[in-house]
Amino acid sequence: MCRRCVLILGILACMGLSLRVSAGDTAATPQASLQELAVLSDAVAVARVGAATAAPASEGGALALWIERALKGRLQSDRDIIWVPRKELPKAEPGPALWLLFLARNADGSWHVQTGGRESNPIKLDSPNAAVVGEVSRYAGAYGARAEPEAPTEAEISLWIKKAGTGSHDTRREAFAKLLAAGDAARVQLLQALSSPEREIAAVARTLLPLTGGGAAVNGVRLILEPGMLTIKEGERRNVTVNLANLSEHEINVVTGQAAWGDNLQAAAAYEMRAQSPVGAGAKKAGEAPAAPTVLPQAYGQAPAGSARPLPLVRTAPALGTVALAVEVQLERATVDGKEALRLKFPHGYIVVGKGQAYSLRAHFDCPGPRPDQRRLMDANYWAGGQLVSNEIVVKVEP
Repeated sequence: MCRRCVLILGILACMGLSLRVSAGDTAATPQASLQELAVLSDAVAVARVGAATAAPASEGGALALWIERALKGRLQSDRDIIWVPRKELPKAEPGPALWLLFLARNADGSWHVQTGGRESNPIKLDSPNAAVVGEVSRYAGAYGARAEPEAPTEAEISLWIKKAGTGSHDTRREAFAKLLAAGDAARVQLLQALSSPEREIAAVARTLLPLTGGGAAVNGVRLILEPGMLTIKEGERRNVTVNLANLSEHEINVVTGQAAWGDNLQAAAAYEMRAQSPVGAGAKKAGEAPAAPTVLPQAYGQAPAGSARPLPLVRTAPALGTVALAVEVQLERATVDGKEALRLKFPHGYIVVGKGQAYSLRAHFDCPGPRPDQRRLMDANYWAGGQLVSNEIVVKVEP
């Protein structure tokens, strides 16, 4: 028996449990309870299937799981996307359905669904707050999802900025990493450092400031939306800039769409637009209103007829740099569902808006990244994928 198995047996014996599940292959193992699976799995999560590959007879294809809620492990809710073999979750299809899953990660980085020998253990949920989710989260106990790190103090940030500019090579790299991890917590002091008389300090601020002010980073990439305020009148065109910021020390290739229909970030559906309540009106605060519905052209996202497969659109973000995508929006009057309306038109699709209203706007970008078996793409510095959400900007529709 291998050392790892002996160690796990010893741990389970102390907990009063028996080993009934193995990583990767559970077909020949006795049935495992939910409690045992929760303890033994590397991660436990509520997820939905967002994409699927073709299913060749040899491998059976793969499913991309959007992690909606992490109960245990290093996966992050609403950020991570992972691939699993389709044959390990045969009843799942791409769509909004949620699944409670027990996951194991192999030495090669690949993820696998654990069943513990019981086909019913991958549980399809009626709601994200189903009773079984609470039950399993109690089993996970101290193995729960990692907490967000505490924000650094102003003194720590000031010291890191100084070390990043004037320290040794290794000290500078360590300080850069800490400042990048601090994210927006370091933004105010980086702005102040721009005017520093020490050129090295000012250079640090010029390098790092463009990488702040956006949403949470996932696998070294974050989404930054500009400008902070956009005012638009009927008939006008404006540009919204979406920056893919690379927080790593090597360039990253990101697949942003397909040649057949363009960048996904140019589609109206990539944006979450919510009406802001007038000040003093006693209505809901900004961000609490429901997202305005989006309309896409019928052909958008559809693969062309025939055997030709659309080529991916790849954008390269330089190390500690950004790649900018300009998205033109136009405010126009049109007939929508038989009624005259104002709509904010994107390159692909539109969102109906109200005159004289202000809206909060966020950009969303989801990409599962290369599968673990696509070694060539991973070696070519392709982004590992994830769920990105930008910062919030304000769009004012002028009367």
